Amino acid sequence: MFNNLLKDLLKRYWWGVVILIFLVLAGIWWYGDSQKVEVSGYKISREAAIAVEYYKNGDLVKAEEQYKAVVKSNPRDWFSWNGLANVYREKGKYELAEEAYLKAIDINRKFEQAYRNIYVLYYVWSGEDADKIYEAEDILVQGVRYLPKSEIVLEEILNYYQKTNNPEQFTIYQDKLNKLRNFKSKQEGIIYE
Repeated sequence: MFNNLLKDLLKRYWWGVVILIFLVLAGIWWYGDSQKVEVSGYKISREAAIAVEYYKNGDLVKAEEQYKAVVKSNPRDWFSWNGLANVYREKGKYELAEEAYLKAIDINRKFEQAYRNIYVLYYVWSGEDADKIYEAEDILVQGVRYLPKSEIVLEEILNYYQKTNNPEQFTIYQDKLNKLRNFKSKQEGIIYE
């Protein structure tokens, strides 16, 4: 009898069940989002924000420990992978930094700061191994493909082609950056000279 009553209730008020499920899921999302903090324009976990503070204060040991804890509990946290890579780069652990930056980019291909950071890594690393700078090209080209309207990524690929003395590619990407800036200036009323 109870089974039949439940079936009848669901048949008549299925839309109410759908709304209830939606409200529960929205509440879960809202709660999770309310537990995040905004840092550099990104909403991140409180644990990641603690790591950012350690990093800003120059405590690389605590920052590394905190970032490791965050990525262990949430392996898809691209922001923390990038932060951990920054710590590794500062400590001269270039192989680990490269791995962490690539992980951040793999998780979020539209995180423009990671493209800038990995270029900086390869540039710094090229002081020890001159050929390392050349590993940046494929990643920066990928960045332009995923973020064609990112001035940051275009500026870094220009830096790369300038450092590697490739005037043909430099001109191509300089034109792209100029077109992007002209387009943005028309929309925003800003004039670049």
